[in-house]
Amino acid sequence: MSSFSPLLSGPVLASLGAVLAASLGALGAAIGIGYSGSSMIGTVAEKPATFSKAMISVVLAEALAIYGLLSAFMIIMRLSDTLSFAQGLIALSAGLAIGLAAIGGGIGIAKAGSSMCTAIAEAPETFSKSLVSVVLAEALAIYGLLSSFMLIMRIDQVTYDAQGLLGMAAALGVGLATLGGGLGIASSGSALSESLVKAPGTFSKGLVSTVLAEALAIYGLLAGFMLIMRIDTVTLIPQAMTGMAAAMAIGLAALGGGIGIARAGASLCRGLVDAPESFSKGLVAVVLAEALAIYGLLASFMLVMRLDAVTLDAQWMMAMGAAIGVGLAAIGGGYGIARAGASLCQSVAEAPATFSKGLVAVVLAEALAIYGLLISFMIIMRVDTATSIAEGILAMSSGLGIGIAAIGGGIGIALGGEALCASLREAPETFSKSLVAVVLAEALAIYGLLAAFMLIMRIEAIETVSSAFVGFAAAMTVGIGGFCAGLAIGLAGRAMIRAMVDQPGVFSKSMVPVVLAEALAIYTLLVAFMLIMRI
Repeated sequence: MSSFSPLLSGPVLASLGAVLAASLGALGAAIGIGYSGSSMIGTVAEKPATFSKAMISVVLAEALAIYGLLSAFMIIMRLSDTLSFAQGLIALSAGLAIGLAAIGGGIGIAKAGSSMCTAIAEAPETFSKSLVSVVLAEALAIYGLLSSFMLIMRIDQVTYDAQGLLGMAAALGVGLATLGGGLGIASSGSALSESLVKAPGTFSKGLVSTVLAEALAIYGLLAGFMLIMRIDTVTLIPQAMTGMAAAMAIGLAALGGGIGIARAGASLCRGLVDAPESFSKGLVAVVLAEALAIYGLLASFMLVMRLDAVTLDAQWMMAMGAAIGVGLAAIGGGYGIARAGASLCQSVAEAPATFSKGLVAVVLAEALAIYGLLISFMIIMRVDTATSIAEGILAMSSGLGIGIAAIGGGIGIALGGEALCASLREAPETFSKSLVAVVLAEALAIYGLLAAFMLIMRIEAIETVSSAFVGFAAAMTVGIGGFCAGLAIGLAGRAMIRAMVDQPGVFSKSMVPVVLAEALAIYTLLVAFMLIMRI
């Protein structure tokens, strides 16, 4: 019996795997069928001749449940009382991989398929082009199905609990990345179909954002395959947990990329209708959102390359700290790019000259993820030398500190940057003043970066677990302070920027709440510094 829990056994875990495959597959199909099917019914009611074309999105959504059913059948065929805990974990992982991927595919088909049905009601000739986004969403589930099959094929080969845990890591990496891809395809694919009705010639340019969203899932698939290929060589739990960290790095980063591409990509497609020349400028925001997942992929590869060298719990805790840092920071950057980037795309479509100024907000959002990547690299470089649990706790604290602070900065930049880009269309002269709110939001992540850097510098000297938890307190203090301040700066900064469009003279007075919101993060930063000095 495994040391994980005396209440769990191989057959129980394998049964749960079959449940996840079938039920989550059905959930993904339900999301797709519910939304695209509703749109199909409206389209067919208006134009009965479109039935066969409109029905395709519903059929593709139905296929998601069939993929889950296939995996469930294969898991059940291997169900027996002799399954070990490790074998049960592999079966559970197989069910999770197809289940999460089916949900990602369902989200994509729901919006892209719905818009496809609406588009062919107005312009039947757009069918083949609109269908591409739906098929790309369907492919997300196929990635999960492939991963599920590869895991099921290894059920009979695993003997160590660590091998089963590494399979779970692979499933999570693929599953989270397909969710990110689904979010991106849902919005960008939907906007692509809408734009084709008004401007069929925008297809090739508009498709780029949807393809970039698809790439997020492919990154997760690559990391998942690398982990699956290492299952046979892993024997220790710390090695498997390092693999889990690699999966979390790419999975969370892909979610961040999906959030960014969803809104920025949709705005890019809509802008092409009236201003196709705005494509190259608007694409910058989408590419920057895509880069968030690449940061996670780099961290994931570096962690996978260190699997063989990991033997201690402290080392996998270090790896998890690196994953948390790059993953959460990517989510913060993704949300900032989503709103600021979408507003930038709209602005350059109406006023191309606003590009260079509006891009500043998007670049500042991108920088949030780069801060997380820097901390991640610094931690990964220390994985091989870690020996104590205290070092691992301090590394995880560093990742949490920069990650949560970056999310706060992302919220502030999202709201403030969105308003800044919009204001450039009506009052470009307010740019320098409007930028202050966005820069103050960016500073929140820098506070987290400083605290994380100071914690990392103390890793080698840390001696006790109690001292490490002082570092954890410092990281959470600066992270939560940054999150709270980011929300306040975003709301107050957005109001300030909008007010200056009509009343530029209101700047000095309206800055008061923004500065006071920034002070919240400074208070917590001071507390964090005092705590770090006590380590």
